[in-house]
Order: sequence, then structure tokens, then C-alpha cells
Amino acid sequence: ERLGDKEALGRVWHNLGKVHHDLDRFAQARAAYGKALELRQGLSGLGAALELAETHNNLGALDQQEGRLDAARSHLEEARRLAAGDPAGLRAQG
Repeated sequence: ERLGDKEALGRVWHNLGKVHHDLDRFAQARAAYGKALELRQGLSGLGAALELAETHNNLGALDQQEGRLDAARSHLEEARRLAAGDPAGLRAQG
């Protein structure tokens, strides 16, 4: 896969997760967000970090809705760290 393909596919999977999430299809949302994370984790740059943060944020919200509070906290903390632009954390993602 080319870099642009991974970025575009990550966006598509994230958006599909959001649609499922909005329709309360939590299992499908989790699967789509998981695929988006898989595609987005290998990308670099601030834009990629913010997109990865967005997916972690949505997974955190999903976990919270399902009562998985430890997992929610983990995803939300990761989203905050990525959104803050922690370069050491970005290197650890790859």
C-alpha cells in the first residue's frame, strides 16, 4: 500500500466507525475504528497524529458508553497525548 492509500483508507475506516457508532452498532464501530488505528499507526506527521488521536478519542467514547472505563481512560489519554504533539510518543507508535 502506498502512503496516500493508507491515509485515505484510515479516513474511510474511521468514518465508517463513526457511522456505526452513531447508529449504536458498537461491535461494528469497534471493528472499523480498530482497522483505522491499524492503518493510521504507521503514518507520521502532525496531521497523522491528529487523525490517530481522533480515532482514539472515539474509541474512548465508545468504551465509556459500554462501561469499559479502564479502556476508555487509556484511549482518551492516548488521544490527548497525540493531540498535544508528543514527539517521543509518536516514535513509540511506529
